[in-house]
Amino acid sequence: MAAMFSENAQTVLRFLQGNKDGQFTADGIAEGTGLSAKSVNGIATGLQKKGLTERVEVEGIEKKVIRLTAAGEQADPDAEKPAVE
Repeated sequence: MAAMFSENAQTVLRFLQGNKDGQFTADGIAEGTGLSAKSVNGIATGLQKKGLTERVEVEGIEKKVIRLTAAGEQADPDAEKPAVE
């Protein structure tokens, strides 16, 4: 069975779930995961479309912060795609 999330999306989800109290921009997530900021932005957009992340403005931080939604906090990065019959 195929994974619901790409390997890089799993990495970003795990990072954000493990650092819930942090306020990370794409650059910060990239630094913490070893991915490029460009990749993180694309992944965050995909996760945002699924309702798992959101981008918010935070006073004192120039770029928008990417954070998990309640659904993102509960998401299983290792979830499998449901079988289609």
